[in-house]
Amino acid sequence: MTRSIAAFWTVVIALAAVDTCRAQTTAPETAQPPTIERRWTGTGFVDAPATETAATDTAAPAVAPSAAATVPMVVNGTAVNVRSGPGMYYYELLKLEDKATVQTLGSSGGWTYIAPPQSVVPLIRKSDVAADASGKAGSVSAAMARVYARDPASPRTWAVIAQLPQSEAVTIEGQHGDYYIIATPAGARVCVRSQYLVEPQTVEPSRTDEGGSEGPLHIDTSKVEVRPIRIDPQAETLTSAQAMVKGELAKPLAERRWDEVEATLKEVAEKAEADYVKSAAAQSLAVIEFQKSLQEKAAKIDADNQKLQQQLEAIRREAEQRQAQRMGRTGDSPAVSYDFEGVLRRMTAVMAFAYRLEDAQGNYICLLNGNAATMEPLVGQTVRVWGIKGFRVDLDMNVCDVRRIELSPGPGQP
Repeated sequence: MTRSIAAFWTVVIALAAVDTCRAQTTAPETAQPPTIERRWTGTGFVDAPATETAATDTAAPAVAPSAAATVPMVVNGTAVNVRSGPGMYYYELLKLEDKATVQTLGSSGGWTYIAPPQSVVPLIRKSDVAADASGKAGSVSAAMARVYARDPASPRTWAVIAQLPQSEAVTIEGQHGDYYIIATPAGARVCVRSQYLVEPQTVEPSRTDEGGSEGPLHIDTSKVEVRPIRIDPQAETLTSAQAMVKGELAKPLAERRWDEVEATLKEVAEKAEADYVKSAAAQSLAVIEFQKSLQEKAAKIDADNQKLQQQLEAIRREAEQRQAQRMGRTGDSPAVSYDFEGVLRRMTAVMAFAYRLEDAQGNYICLLNGNAATMEPLVGQTVRVWGIKGFRVDLDMNVCDVRRIELSPGPGQP
């Protein structure tokens, strides 16, 4: 009995050892995950395995796709900007119109990568390419070469749409300054906001054979409802009123008249249906209010200046009258006769008095201060002068603030 039990356990241990050796010498099985791609089903996009990979004892190496799969999408918006990267700070290349079809390559952070539209011209620096003898082909000679974009709507040449490694083959289609125009490389991409892209309209796919294989995707545009753009009837009046505002702003501040255009804009703001028309009318009315406030301030300043000038003139005349009274005169008229008579000369030295009177021997009679426009034509002639007389102790000379000057009628004449 004891021998039978020992023999039984010997067989169990031997079998366990055989299983352990077999587990150590057999390579583990590695199952490859299926490749996922997006497919259009006629009702929408679905994720479906492109190939089924069977589990085998030895795993087959994964093969990278030659080019990224593209998914067609349709632009839903007017004048949608295409940029060189996923952000508002990237260069704007062109604008896409509503219903335009694009090939999408992926999305990130609210932006969708698309293949460059046909109008985008890829450029690469000539210094980064080694062209062959035909000039039609070449390869990248730099460690890394940037591919730039140029579009008729954006002739700049510094928006990057791809980067090519060294030795990458390129097809040369032309030249543009320091750049080669090349065929669009496989990795080129630009970006649009994802919110402006929608899936193509659901249609019945065309059949090309009895097996029911799908033909090219067609969009039934007959089912698209086209609505004319409704224009607010006050929009034209608003445009005319805004032109009137510009015309008034071109005039001097004091000559601007706002009553007519202000009444027109108020009517537009009351009757307009579109919010943008109401907002534009309100902005123009705010401009008019600001201009009217400027006019009021300018008018007040002018009135204050006129009042000040009147006060200064009154002070000046009062001072002259007091001076005349002290000199035995009233007003500007001579008491009995003229104050001085002599030959009018111009002072050569720079002084407060620009003119003088001399006697026949050339001696100074007095220094004169008066209106140059009145006195200059009489220089060198004998004149009679009326004015406010005084005496400058520092100059030891009579002075006169001229109020009236005339040619002398001659000796002995009154």
